[in-house]
Amino acid sequence: MTERYIQHNPNAASGRDGVVKFFTEVRKVKPTPLPEKLRTKVVSVVAEGDLVVVAYVHDVKDAKDPSKGYTTTWFDMWRFKDGKADEHWDPATRMQ
Repeated sequence: MTERYIQHNPNAASGRDGVVKFFTEVRKVKPTPLPEKLRTKVVSVVAEGDLVVVAYVHDVKDAKDPSKGYTTTWFDMWRFKDGKADEHWDPATRMQ
């Protein structure tokens, strides 16, 4: 990702350092090797110009009854500059 990386997710700061801090300190994600095959269920990938959008299956717990859940579609969209992620959007809302 570029140094100026712009993050539109309200939970993470822009810039490479802000994104790393969000995933390592806030979300507590531990680095793992990339698997040979990703397990994410991709619905679609659309690319036009410098933008790429990936839509995928997202399983969610029911807020009224956590023993139940439902499936919806989530997305990530990136703008690439010189082969690096430069800007990112997703449908995230502020963490409570």
